[in-house]
Amino acid sequence: MRTAAALIAAAATLVIAAVPSVAAPRALRVGAAPADRPLTLLLGLRRDEAGLARFAAAVSNPESPLYRRHLDVPRSAARFGARPATRAAVLRALRRQGIRGRVGATGAWVEATVSAARAQRLFSTRLAAFRAAGGRRFVAPVRRIVLPRALRGHVTEVVGLDDRVSVRTAATANTRRDATLIDRFARRRGSSMRANGGTQSGCAAARTAGVNFTREIRIPGYTPNQYLRAYRYDALHRRGLRGQGQRIAVIEIDGFRRADITTFGRCFGKRVPPTPITKVGIRRPLAPGDETTLDLEVLTAAAPGLEEIQVMETNGSNASLIRGYERVLARPRARRASVISASLGQCEPEFYGQVEDLRLFENVFRAAAAAGVSNVASTGDTGSAGCALGDNSGALALLAVSHPATSPHVTAVGGTNLVLNARNRIVDEIVWRDVPLGFGGGTGGYSLFFKRPSWQRGPGVFGYERIVPDVAMLADEVPGYTIYCTACGPPAWTTVGGTSAAAPLFAAGVAIANQQARRAGQPQLGFLNPLLYGIARGRARTRVFRDVVRTNNDLGTAIPREAGGGSPAGCCAARRFHDAASGWGSIDLVAFSVAARAAAARR
Repeated sequence: MRTAAALIAAAATLVIAAVPSVAAPRALRVGAAPADRPLTLLLGLRRDEAGLARFAAAVSNPESPLYRRHLDVPRSAARFGARPATRAAVLRALRRQGIRGRVGATGAWVEATVSAARAQRLFSTRLAAFRAAGGRRFVAPVRRIVLPRALRGHVTEVVGLDDRVSVRTAATANTRRDATLIDRFARRRGSSMRANGGTQSGCAAARTAGVNFTREIRIPGYTPNQYLRAYRYDALHRRGLRGQGQRIAVIEIDGFRRADITTFGRCFGKRVPPTPITKVGIRRPLAPGDETTLDLEVLTAAAPGLEEIQVMETNGSNASLIRGYERVLARPRARRASVISASLGQCEPEFYGQVEDLRLFENVFRAAAAAGVSNVASTGDTGSAGCALGDNSGALALLAVSHPATSPHVTAVGGTNLVLNARNRIVDEIVWRDVPLGFGGGTGGYSLFFKRPSWQRGPGVFGYERIVPDVAMLADEVPGYTIYCTACGPPAWTTVGGTSAAAPLFAAGVAIANQQARRAGQPQLGFLNPLLYGIARGRARTRVFRDVVRTNNDLGTAIPREAGGGSPAGCCAARRFHDAASGWGSIDLVAFSVAARAAAARR
């Protein structure tokens, strides 16, 4: 495996000259773009991004006098977004071309839908059609774009001319393996695979779901009572704290069947929150899939009292994803989610040629922080080789991590596995790394694009780049989480793993901590990382975090030698305190919520 050190010097920050978007790796050019292909464009406006960054940092810093004095989105847009004259000039220029535009909620861009033919004329470029691996088609520019004179001086980014599906989800379905390998070799050979040694609950059909190793032996998946007890969510549930009064938004690229979530809730005795869908860049709800089903069922288990889970269904392009986040912030404060969870990502090397997209992502993430919205994302499921292939069954032989987890304004959640006793208490917790018995591990490492933020400091933190993950939770596919998903089977009762499960589990805990903060008369937590790293530097670290100190997320030996693998990648090992395999480790939800309220009380 080769490292990305040579690339870091050229791309250590976002201050990079914009270059035209290029087709995704492993895509075949198949002709000209269809003239009538609709493209939704985001035209970034000249704005006070530096001022927004300073405010987002101050309002999220427990040591700042502005801590948790959040600024609602409309006020933030008026203060840091484009000036009225800039907005008006761009809207007027578009109207002259017969194009209707809309200013985004953060005041950072104008959104407009145009045909591919009109986009080519407007930006003096050429769009081509490509076919990606798997057969999906997309269009992208093959020539540098030129801003029309009327937009120059006002528009700083053009996002959406490339409409490929840019992200992949991180859910990993369980597969069949020989149980004797697990029993004899897992610990000795360094694999994180473990049997379920705890005590399940729920309906009989759910308890039969698991990993088949032989006809006689099946390792059952974890049922909600087990992971909720392990991380002490159940202690807060018993006190009536189940997320009441809170909303969580999930950013998705597949759909779900509400009946599946209802069946899951009935089996485990959980109320299922409302799940309203917002369609972004699509005309019809997406086809059901394991990713959204997993997110909704984990959230149902961990925070059944939520007012609603807002499902933002997108087409998977960067423009659509940015708009999905923006739609969350555009809601009135009373109905706005306090936490956003995304179980998807795009490996950073694929962003070369799309730096403008990253700038608009950062704008909406900063606006979320300014407004007090927590932003959580999974890191991925292919260890330190973060550029996944196919269904996460392989990866490029390249050290890499994935966005949005790498954003300095997002809390990145990596993966672990548990050993539970009969009372479902944690006996041991290790970094998720299935090698050599399988391919899978929690992604972690060092960003190509983002410098290490000022808040990312503490024992074990070193280097110049943004490090992910920040925390880690249960993710290993063996035994995995038990879910009900008719689109995944048969059977409908199945088990899945991945940081896709860890992210919503953590997000649910944040919503419950927000509920407690509200009861204490405090503002919601907002952007979490300055708080998390502040806790880790203090006396509460050992109460809040379970330090994961064993194994690593290096999958290099499992990548075929002819593909550049066959030897260790060189990253990333678990160790005492912070590391790039598990961050600070997993959380004790009770201790975390106490520490969060204490931090606010000191202001």
